[in-house]
Amino acid sequence: MSKVKTVDVAWEASPSPDVVGYVFRWTPAPGPINYDPEINPGEDMGMALTKELPTPTMSTFDGSMLIGITAKDEAGNESDPEEQTFPFDFVPPAKPTNLHIVVLS
Repeated sequence: MSKVKTVDVAWEASPSPDVVGYVFRWTPAPGPINYDPEINPGEDMGMALTKELPTPTMSTFDGSMLIGITAKDEAGNESDPEEQTFPFDFVPPAKPTNLHIVVLS
């Protein structure tokens, strides 16, 4: 089984006192990310300020990814997004081939 190195994406907390959580969304760059919660609900992060990648939906992603984080209040309102583009490589190399024994004379 191949192994893909994980990374953490982190952000700073919103200064608004009524924030009850954050929503994580992503798309291949250049985007755009659809922030309509009816179309793209994203992943509810609770109050976490980091996200380990890759997620199961991006397990074979290789390239630039646009990541967006929004803050959410108790009423369900979401802030404008904080967005950044990052390079990711979640594709392991092909396995070696032709494993064999060499007899030395």
